[in-house]
Amino acid sequence: MENLSLSSNIAKLWNTHQQRENLYKQTMTLDDLGPLRKLCSQGYMVSLLFKKEINWIYDQIKCTLSEGDISKGIANYNLPNLVISSDNQMLVTKMLLEQEDKTIKLYKSLLSERDITYDAKLILIEHLEKLNDIYLFLKREVSKSQVKLPVMIQAVA
Repeated sequence: MENLSLSSNIAKLWNTHQQRENLYKQTMTLDDLGPLRKLCSQGYMVSLLFKKEINWIYDQIKCTLSEGDISKGIANYNLPNLVISSDNQMLVTKMLLEQEDKTIKLYKSLLSERDITYDAKLILIEHLEKLNDIYLFLKREVSKSQVKLPVMIQAVA
């Protein structure tokens, strides 16, 4: 029964990466992304790779033959269409930051599971390290944008 919960959480993680993939893909269509363009393409590629590795973990732990392929039904619910129509780079960055934070929290909860295999833990730890790098980059971008505004106001005053 514990594996059912674990497989459900792994499926949730796969779906989260599907959402990340969609978000980064849509963000890359925006103009004037500046330093975010490289991060978005990197985030997109990372989410594709991580989905494949999560699929491998899922195949290792799924409970019964009735649990299907993670990408073809069991976890693939209707993902929201993330429409990004903001010219404000700060808002886009904050949206990406929130998605990364949500993903990191899910990884941390999965790593605390006692039924997860050693190999799967190693993969999840590697993923978490990469996600932390992306998160820190986004955090720096947000803080840069927030620092610029007060400096400009002081210079005018």
